[in-house]
Amino acid sequence: MESGEELFGSVYQRGDVIFQQGEIGDKMYIIQSGAVVISRQQGEREVILALREKGDFFGEMALFEEEQRFATATAIRQTRLLSLTQASLFDKVQH
Repeated sequence: MESGEELFGSVYQRGDVIFQQGEIGDKMYIIQSGAVVISRQQGEREVILALREKGDFFGEMALFEEEQRFATATAIRQTRLLSLTQASLFDKVQH
């Protein structure tokens, strides 16, 4: 049975960190509404790598490699995200 988060997504407010550079990832995200900035800390500087908006996805490498996140994902306005784990993604592909 799918959880409410997998069915309807989760809402993040402006400034909420979805995941942090260096964390071990276990989910990818699909943006249902809103926007997310992907950034990376390089020394003392924060470097913006990408802006993702409705219909985009990010964090997908976490489903295939058990490594640390390469970057930080932060909501830049109210954002609804659908998260997928490796198991839920493969289940959906099989059906």
